Amino acid sequence: MSKNRILKSPLSMVLILSALGSLSPAWGDDSPDPYVAMGITRPDHVLAAHSFSLATLDGKQVSLSDYHGKVVLLNFWATWCAPCRREMPSIQTLWDRYKEQDLVVLAVSEDDDAREQITNFIHKIKVNFPILLDHDLKIGDSYMLPGLPTTYLIGRDGAIAATIVGTQDWSRREAQALIQYLLDRDH
Repeated sequence: MSKNRILKSPLSMVLILSALGSLSPAWGDDSPDPYVAMGITRPDHVLAAHSFSLATLDGKQVSLSDYHGKVVLLNFWATWCAPCRREMPSIQTLWDRYKEQDLVVLAVSEDDDAREQITNFIHKIKVNFPILLDHDLKIGDSYMLPGLPTTYLIGRDGAIAATIVGTQDWSRREAQALIQYLLDRDH
């Protein structure tokens, strides 16, 4: 097999590009880029997170603007969504680790008016970060959700730093590195 043919194969190109990427990190030091490690791309432009105010399960009003200056993990989910249910315990693990470092978790339920069902689920899996209720789906619509679960990481400046569609294991080292990167940035 010729050298040119090997270099043109898709697997060879992936291996070469991976090696090149590991030799010259995109963000300036010897650590791997936390976005690449999570398999997501950096936003190509600054987009401010849509402001909103929603009630929590216990009836308190919470506004996104209350958390300006903090890193916010804004997760859209529903009790009927199996991938969402699987993801929740790892979000709790992440929050337990970083809540004292200015990480805020806001989990927005896209369930219809199913307060009892949501409460039972939250108690069963022992989640204690704020659960917000978006019964009429207005907030989900304003974020143009591509599906559930969808998570927006919002930086201290109020801009969306990452959009993650689908289930993540937030207890993974790569996820924690991305959160730590966002917490350290602009601080």
